[in-house]
Formats: sequence, C-alpha cells, structure tokens
Amino acid sequence: MTIRLLNVVAICLACSIAVADDDAAGNATALPTNESIDLLEMVKLPDHRVRGTWKKKDGSLVCDVSPDALLMFPVAVKAGYELECEFTRRAGAGSFGVVCPVGGLSTLVTISGWKGAVSGLGKVNGKIAPELPVSSGAVVKPGKIENGKRYRLQIACIQNRGRVWIKATLNQRPFINWKGPPEALASSPGWGVPCPETIGIFVTGSSLADIHKLQLTVARGGEAYRLGDDFQNPISAPSPSPPKEIVDKCINRNGRYYVFSQKPINIIEAQMLAAKLKGRLLTISSAEEEAFILKEGRGISLWMSGWRQSATRDWRDERNRPLRFIGRWARSQPMLRGFWETRLAIHTAAGTGQGWHDYPIARKNHACIEWGEEYPAAE
Repeated sequence: MTIRLLNVVAICLACSIAVADDDAAGNATALPTNESIDLLEMVKLPDHRVRGTWKKKDGSLVCDVSPDALLMFPVAVKAGYELECEFTRRAGAGSFGVVCPVGGLSTLVTISGWKGAVSGLGKVNGKIAPELPVSSGAVVKPGKIENGKRYRLQIACIQNRGRVWIKATLNQRPFINWKGPPEALASSPGWGVPCPETIGIFVTGSSLADIHKLQLTVARGGEAYRLGDDFQNPISAPSPSPPKEIVDKCINRNGRYYVFSQKPINIIEAQMLAAKLKGRLLTISSAEEEAFILKEGRGISLWMSGWRQSATRDWRDERNRPLRFIGRWARSQPMLRGFWETRLAIHTAAGTGQGWHDYPIARKNHACIEWGEEYPAAE
C-alpha cells in the first residue's frame, strides 16, 4: 500500500466536519449557563498536573518553585464563556497565564510575558506576542506586573459565525480586544494542554504564584462540560470516519482509517489538524496495529496521543486515560530526560531508532490522525 500524505492547509479548508454523536458525552456533565462555577474546587492533585509543583492551601491553588508549571482543569469548553481569575505572583519574574479553549482548540492569555515586556494573546497568525503590534488589539506593551500584588484577570471569549472575539482586563484595565478567525490563534508547544478543549493555568520561570479564584461562566448559547476521570466529551468527540474529501488520502486497516500530515509539524499543530478533521491523534492499542503503522510510515516519525506528567512514567492518551498498550521502545528509549520530554511518538525508519520515543514537546513530527473510538467494545 502506498503511503499518502495529507496537505494540511488544503484539506482543512476543503473538508466539511461531521457532527459528533449525542452519546459522546460519556461521563461528562453539562454545566449550566449564566452561573459562576468554581473551577478550583474541581482540581484533583496530582491527577490534573501536567508539569510543576502544585498544591492546595487555604482555599487557593499554590504553584511552588518549578521551571515551568502547567495545570489543566477537568472542564471542556467551547467559545461562549467568561473566566475570572484572581492571582498573586509571590516571587520571580516569569509570566502567569491561562490556557483558553476556542472551539475545541486553545490559545494563551499571558500576563507579564517575556520578562514583563508584553501581556496579551500568546500567538496570533503565527507571530508570538512580542512580534504583535499593540494596534492589533492582541497585546499591550509593556505588560509587567508586581510581585506580592493581587490581580484580577477577566477574560471573555465569544464565537459567532466562524469568528471569535476575545476581550480581557487586568484590574479593570483592558489589554486584549481582538477579533478574528479561531484558526489564527494557537498555543505554543510548551503551553498547550494535552486535552486542548480544557482550561489550563501556567506559571513560567520558576516563579511562585497563588491562584485565589478561578470561576467560569458559560454564556447563553455556550457549551461546557465537567469531566470525569475519562475526559470524553461531545466537544472533542471524534467522528466515526474521515471527511469524504480525504478518504482517498487515507490508509485503511480493518475498516479503520489513518492519514499522515504532509510535513512535520509541532504537537499543537497536530492537535489542531486532528480537531479540524474531527479525528484524534494516533493511539496504538495492539502489536498488530503497531506493525501496520511501522510498515505504512515509510521512515517518518509520527506524533501519538500519548503524554506523561513531567515527574512520572504514567503514559496517558488525549482523554487522560492510562494507555492500555505500550509497544516496542527504540534503543535507549524512553529517555525520561529533563522537564520537556513528555510526548509520545513512533519512529518508523528501520534500524535501532525504530520504535516508540519520548520526544521534547518542541520537536516536529508528522501527525497521524485516526477516527472513531480506540476501544469501541469498552465504550
């Protein structure tokens, strides 16, 4: 069978997305609209930690010294919501920020980024915040905050007719007022949460921070779900099959379709591609499936759904479930080295490098997208 590579841009513009089945909610619970919902009380530690040292103390969520800390909340949200966050940076000069879901993807609202040079959206149209002009409505410069001072961050995310409007204030002073297509927004590889439809908090540069309050209000017409241990939810539920426009570019194994991106891309771009195609990143659940991917990959490296918390060897998928199958690691793998080698990929070229790898989150690999449930008999 000949490998078929997917042109990411062309297909994403051409395909029409199928609507997920209603029963995709699983153990997710729909959240009410027009009510303030306390997100801090939902956090379960260490389960929802991605990186860093987090604890609960006196009703606050505390981030202690760690190079770059990231936490996700068990809530899936589409655009059409408001967030209110009160926080204090106790020490350090790093940034504080919120990972904000936008239609199944995510973007970053960064406070005091780049040593206080800028606050605003982390990336727009491929440009990071320091490269964006203030006239864009996406940033303010400078954006420095003071240690020991309590701040109130308010974020509104509204989506209508294929466009998103993000507004934000810090202590009632506006610093974001941006409108545009959601595809223009992205997280950086270092700050994307494993489940991009969820809300996250990050603290950089070994700074110390207390999050005193984080409340979500779902607007009328918005959509949000409280998630169980399994993050299954209707927002990110994959379609049973690929869009008809790309079926001829897919490879087929026992009725299951796979497609590879044409070029290597970072993990955030791979997540975005999966969301646009209403699919999911590759999860390998048997030796037979592993052999098929190794054969059809023809020498390229492929992102998988697997990730781990920085201090553990507990590999999970995009729904925060422990992986049920671990295949053949390449020689000297997994490295489990440093703070960043927390994403899973498979290298298909013959030789000692063939097999599973834990790769740094900033690396670029081809995306492998598949559809349907990985374990349909158990669902």
